[in-house]
Amino acid sequence: MDWEVAGRPGEQGTSDGGVPKPHKGGKGRVVLIVVVALVAVFAVMRCTRPSNDASSKSLDWPTSGLATRLPGPDTNKGEVTTDDDKTLDATLAGYDDGKYDSYVKACQDKGFTVDEKKDSTSFEAYDGDGYHLRLSHFSSKEELSLTLEAPEELGTLTWPKSGAGSQVPAPKSTKGKIQNDSSTYFTATVGDTSKDDYAAYVESLVSAGFTVDYSKSDAVFTGKNSSGVKVRAEYAGNELMNVTASMPDDAAATDSSAGGSSNASTTSSADSSAVTASFKETMDAYEAFMNEYIDFVAKYNSASAADQASMAADYTSLLAKEADWVTKVSNLDDGSLSAADAAYYAEVTARVSKKAAEASVSVQ
Repeated sequence: MDWEVAGRPGEQGTSDGGVPKPHKGGKGRVVLIVVVALVAVFAVMRCTRPSNDASSKSLDWPTSGLATRLPGPDTNKGEVTTDDDKTLDATLAGYDDGKYDSYVKACQDKGFTVDEKKDSTSFEAYDGDGYHLRLSHFSSKEELSLTLEAPEELGTLTWPKSGAGSQVPAPKSTKGKIQNDSSTYFTATVGDTSKDDYAAYVESLVSAGFTVDYSKSDAVFTGKNSSGVKVRAEYAGNELMNVTASMPDDAAATDSSAGGSSNASTTSSADSSAVTASFKETMDAYEAFMNEYIDFVAKYNSASAADQASMAADYTSLLAKEADWVTKVSNLDDGSLSAADAAYYAEVTARVSKKAAEASVSVQ
């Protein structure tokens, strides 16, 4: 850097005391050069940063395994994230409303018509062999998310006589599989259970006293008894029922004696008669799942290391489902909701956030 000739104190070219100073404007040129360099670096980073957009990825659709049970995708863009003998997960790009409807029809033609559930953004059904398909369509992104699960192998079901499972009635069927059985947490899948059998089991739960803070729909029942034991029964389709039971902790016991927190059965401030039926069904299903998720994570966080190990598989599964639900519900709020739907959306998400905060559980 060039320096001006030093003069007497106070003269141009020196600071007080005769210390040399740079030419006027030199510092500005240095700053400008640095800024230009940073802009160039950020531009390169932006151009080379990998994209999470499915439309930017080449789809490598499997030619064997679970994928052969589905129609071939009508796109070469997307991503397969899981492909094993139990689960196929994929996101397909370039699916507008018309292509999504066509793909649903193709899946139905492939036999996915058992216990079918369908609305404008999702499709769920089993085929005759018990394979379980779930589709979610994100219209604004023109993406189709799909999950295909192989049927779970079921054996002879022996209902526990101790631990959390012993606190709820045994089902009629003796075919099934117990995933978790501990002193504080129990989960099982029960086979050979028709919709009528499921309804009868729900009535047995009510008769057993699980009527505190209960919520009941055609496919899901949740409730607690006076001791704070929580139960969830779900008709999963294809004559399968999932049963979950968890013992109370201090927070659950306090919540029970205080009358519980808000849930789906709480009186709604929105005019439910004006809410679109399919939209309400989706939001109610979301809230029911999130209540289950929050209860599970709260129980998991307070469990011993041994119990957490036995709960790990369910924890991983629920995390994935939570991510799917959050994405699906977030895409519903695209600015096109009616006033009643928007109010119900805000009401449900507020209840979920409140329950999560009360349980000290983080949700996406």
